[in-house]
Amino acid sequence: MLRIKLSFTPILIAAVALSALSCGCMPADSPSITDLTLSSGLSSDFRPLDQKSEFYVDSPQVCCSVKVTGVSENIAVAADWFNVSGKQPGAAGSPILHNQLVSNRDCYAGFTLPAPAGGFSGGDYRVDISVDGRPGA
Repeated sequence: MLRIKLSFTPILIAAVALSALSCGCMPADSPSITDLTLSSGLSSDFRPLDQKSEFYVDSPQVCCSVKVTGVSENIAVAADWFNVSGKQPGAAGSPILHNQLVSNRDCYAGFTLPAPAGGFSGGDYRVDISVDGRPGA
């Protein structure tokens, strides 16, 4: 059986967030995102079941787990999934899926991109993580 690899790039956009912190645009005590892991599945508390860097077109899903710390009030942690190769339906530059969860404490946040009908198309994918609409730092 021929299996085509998918390339996933997790993006925290840390450089943008760090420059925003240094100019005073983001509060110094804002939540932070660490331990970004791509996985084939997530536990009930959103920790990764394994760590993977390669997925295939017949993969049932791709999961992303991040550790969120410094939470003092309700925050929204979001993942925007992109097909960088542009082979999936949708507007160019638009996410193929947006996941979001809200938490009021330090936690793991988990997001899942399920395979579309017929499987993933080969190519490059990206997931962008944000906190309250700002890039994860």
